Amino acid sequence: MKPNSMENSYNYYKRVLLLSATLLSISLIFATALGSYNHFESFIAKQANRLQTERDYVEIRTDQFTTRLKMFANLHEETEAVHFHDRNQYGQFLANLRSHNGVLLGSPLTGNLPYIFLQALNANNPDRLQTATLSLLQDFTPAVAIRTRELGRTLDNFVYTRDGKFLAFLSPDDREIRQVLQSYPIAEIIQSQIQPTEQALKKYDISYLKKHRVFWVAPHREALTGKLATYYAVPIFTDNKINEVIVIRITSANFNYFFTTADRPKGFFVASKDRKIVFGLDGGDFKGAELSWIEQFKAAQTFKLPERGEVKLGRNGGVFYLSQLVNNGEWLAVYTFDWHIVAKALYPNCLPLLLITLFIISLIWWSIAFFDKKVLIPFYRKSTALYESEVFNRTVVSTAPVGLSVIGLQDRRIIFENDIAAELLDQVQFDHQRFYQDVLEEHQDILAQHERATFEKTIVNPSDMPPLELDLTVAHTRYLNHDVLLFSLLDISKRKETERLLIDAKTAANQANNAKTMFVANVSHEIRTPLHGALGNLELLGLEVTDAPARARINTINRSLNSLLNIVNKILDLTRIEAEELHVHHQPFDLIETIEQCAQTYAPLIAKKGVRFYFILEFVPETLMYGDSQRLSQIVINLLSNAYKFTERGVIILRIKRPDKGQICIEVADSGCGIPPELKKDIYQPFVQNLAGDHLYTEGTGLGLSLCKHLTELLGGSIELESEMEIGSIFSVHIPLQNTDTPVPRLAMFSPLQDQSVTLYCDNPDWQKTLRLLMRCYGMQIQTIDSLSAVKSSDMPQVLVCATSFPGFTLPPEILAGCRQIVNITPDGPLSLQREGCLMRVGAFSVFEILNALASCFGITPDIKPISEQEVLNDFQALAILVAEDDPVNRMLIRQQLSVLGLNNARYVENGQEAFALCQRQPFDLLITDLHMPLMGGEELLARLRAAGQQMPVVVTTATLIKQGEFDAVLHKPVGLDQLKSALTSLLSHQSLPAEPPQKTLSITDEMIRAEFLKGWDDDRGQIKQAIATRDIAALRDTLHRLKGALLILNLRAEAERCQLLHHDCAVLSSEQMQQVWGPLDSEIERQAVQWRSG
Repeated sequence: MKPNSMENSYNYYKRVLLLSATLLSISLIFATALGSYNHFESFIAKQANRLQTERDYVEIRTDQFTTRLKMFANLHEETEAVHFHDRNQYGQFLANLRSHNGVLLGSPLTGNLPYIFLQALNANNPDRLQTATLSLLQDFTPAVAIRTRELGRTLDNFVYTRDGKFLAFLSPDDREIRQVLQSYPIAEIIQSQIQPTEQALKKYDISYLKKHRVFWVAPHREALTGKLATYYAVPIFTDNKINEVIVIRITSANFNYFFTTADRPKGFFVASKDRKIVFGLDGGDFKGAELSWIEQFKAAQTFKLPERGEVKLGRNGGVFYLSQLVNNGEWLAVYTFDWHIVAKALYPNCLPLLLITLFIISLIWWSIAFFDKKVLIPFYRKSTALYESEVFNRTVVSTAPVGLSVIGLQDRRIIFENDIAAELLDQVQFDHQRFYQDVLEEHQDILAQHERATFEKTIVNPSDMPPLELDLTVAHTRYLNHDVLLFSLLDISKRKETERLLIDAKTAANQANNAKTMFVANVSHEIRTPLHGALGNLELLGLEVTDAPARARINTINRSLNSLLNIVNKILDLTRIEAEELHVHHQPFDLIETIEQCAQTYAPLIAKKGVRFYFILEFVPETLMYGDSQRLSQIVINLLSNAYKFTERGVIILRIKRPDKGQICIEVADSGCGIPPELKKDIYQPFVQNLAGDHLYTEGTGLGLSLCKHLTELLGGSIELESEMEIGSIFSVHIPLQNTDTPVPRLAMFSPLQDQSVTLYCDNPDWQKTLRLLMRCYGMQIQTIDSLSAVKSSDMPQVLVCATSFPGFTLPPEILAGCRQIVNITPDGPLSLQREGCLMRVGAFSVFEILNALASCFGITPDIKPISEQEVLNDFQALAILVAEDDPVNRMLIRQQLSVLGLNNARYVENGQEAFALCQRQPFDLLITDLHMPLMGGEELLARLRAAGQQMPVVVTTATLIKQGEFDAVLHKPVGLDQLKSALTSLLSHQSLPAEPPQKTLSITDEMIRAEFLKGWDDDRGQIKQAIATRDIAALRDTLHRLKGALLILNLRAEAERCQLLHHDCAVLSSEQMQQVWGPLDSEIERQAVQWRSG
């Protein structure tokens, strides 16, 4: 399907959805309109019912009124002949009427009813006529009185004679009548009043009047009263002739009172057929909106009279009216209402219907939009993407730089093959079908597994051309509704050739690098061998000498020789850093002791140049820190060395700060020549020296600062430089260090100094702050003086601490004579406390000795063991210890180390299997095991012991960098005596037993270690050669691991590194390549062994 076709399909379906939604919306709107119309019809029907009810009431009242009048007329006519006529009363009435000129207001003849009597005086034969009329009036008056009492209002009426000569008019309000009587003749007034009735009477014949008796007079304005009224009248027959007419007046003001209900609904009224007169309009019965509705009804242009019995609906503007004839078609009963009434009535039903309709319509259109957005548009896009993907795939297959083939999974026949795949197989003249079948036969797992497989295949070229090497990738997929295999063929012949060339080049480079390493190792070995002998004998001498000053000098010589050895090791360390083989070893250590040892090493050299040297503490750690003290010491030594070389005068400051928790800052500031700003970026490069161009400086290798930067980054820290020419430089090293929970052992013994008072004099403010901080840490009371001259003879301090930065400073005699105890701290002071009477001399770079001097002032003797006994762990001599170590050299070394520590209750085995068996037979308090051993290593031994329920502490020794894991402690080889002692003290502190006298121990010598190594060297060489020949990787690694540990103890670090390199790479090297690496290393170790045997 092309994109245009897909777009047309999308537009078609979208139009169908829109049209459907439109039709459904129209249907809902129509249904809502129909429902609303039905509610409107129902409302109109209810209104028509109300009209019908009111109209029926009007009809009933009309019938009631006319029936009473009809009954009276019939009764009067039937009894007229038997009536008694009081002629005297009649004569008196007529006389009064004449005497008042034909106008009489009231008469006993009509009782209390306020009739007005009018007579034209020129009447002929008045007696006869008036006698019948007066008899009628006399009979009618009681009926009117009774009816008035029933209705609560006077039923207005009048009686007149047909000849127009007499009129008896009853009205409770005669003010208007009096005015008319004064203005017009009596005869004219009578004719005007009876004229509408006479006109209506003439419309009916005698037979109709006798049958129906009552007729109605259309509404009109009365001549006598001027009021709007309608009449219903009854003619009185005498001798089949109408002589008198009784007329009941219904004024517009009284109409609603007589003919409508008391709770007449708003909008209901009765009007004349011509809509000109609305009854009750002039009586104030209608108010507000009703008046407007009545006017709208009267002004309606399209009004048509309803048929009899019909209720007709009409509208004029916003006013609806329902009309129906009443009183035999004489009147219209009308019920009006406007849109507000309609809306209010329809609101409860139509509004919810409208809202539901709008909600459904909105839901429909939202659903259409949602369906279009979530279904149609994504479907259209996916269809387009699928089409484009198909086109793209076809293009890729045809232009791909690799061969592609599709093979049927069942019949293994070629379904599709592009040109590149065909050309590759044609190069080697190989049958295409057979090639794929051979591949599937060789790799049956392709058919069973559904994961992608990648492998290489070489096809021999029958001609002299090189073979074709292919990289094949096979994947399961479907094509044309069939399960198929997709083959990707890539010609890697050139890449393979390149790889072979690279391997050869790498081998040559490795050989050159190994040659360089061997040269560096040989040179460093030749230098380190005499140093190792000197250091070893110096350490043994330190164990034998008990004199404190002599031991302090031995320690200084020892640190100096180690510094010399560190200079030799810098090149090796940089090489190891670049190869990422130098690792840190974190353990608890005394930060101040580590830093001050560095300061003590360079203090004599700095003092010799006449440069002042300060060791400033801005905080005093109360617990041991956790980190690599050796690497930290290397950094400080190199920075002090750098400051010493380039500072000819002024000052050098070594400062320790703690800017943040978990981090320390070590600053080395000098007042040397400084470093130019443009050269600061180069100072950390190897072999860069004398950037300031100082002609006096010729020492060093140019590796110190480079090594500092690498070591700082290795410890997770950073190094910064601030320098100005001719002013000096400040190197700031930030190292992350955490506090441990172990107090500093050598400082914890000075707690008795609490609350002791001293007087302090110091000629340097920063140094003074350091001393005050140190003393306050132990709760001492300090009084500071600015000069020694401030000390008066009368107020000599008991204890004076005098700290000066000038070598050879001598206190004045009066001070010496006046103070009870004096502590003199100078840069060139002794490393251990020296007492001369009340004067104690001590160097400025030993916190321990300064505190020891203060304690001596107050007679406090720290708990310090004799030098010869410091290494002995008296509390643990009875503990049973098991040592598992396969290497005899390492085994001999740890035996001697435990003996020096006074731990002689130990058993020694050669592997983990023997150790586990021995643990099953007898209990041990501590197990020390090597990590890698034959038969059973340290990790497996620990696991089996814990599974057997044995919970003794287990210490592992290894040359491999590992995490502690389940082991109680990890000791990295070579293991020093202090390191071993610290670990054992920490683990065995809760298992102390009664002390036993230490046994006599032998000092370990280089000759003993070498002799032990030579015993097993020939066997190790044979095992390594056999393992290389048979490619027994496991056996080779075990022997190499053991050999590496022995080499580290013998201080053959270069050879140990090369042994570790072979241990790491042996799995990927061939036997020939392994022999190339082992051969030179074997020769070097054998040459050293020959020297040891001959020496």
